[in-house]
Amino acid sequence: MSICSQYFVGLQWICPLKYAVNLMYVLNFKPSLCEAPGEAALCTRILESVNVNIDDKWEYAGILFGLFIIYRTLAVWVLKKRAATVF
Repeated sequence: MSICSQYFVGLQWICPLKYAVNLMYVLNFKPSLCEAPGEAALCTRILESVNVNIDDKWEYAGILFGLFIIYRTLAVWVLKKRAATVF
């Protein structure tokens, strides 16, 4: 069970969903957007509990864009390789 869970933990770094969700957390729970006085502390606690840093929003967006480019490039490469063997 431990090996399986470590495998899935490692997969999160190549999954675009991780960076999209982190970006969503930053955009929706930014303490400056929380209007009530108690909400700012709650938004900060939410961001801390999911281990998301507000200052990393451009990093998340850049990694998300980079993964998009990498996956699209790999897809084109595989399609070209397979198309070469089709008659």
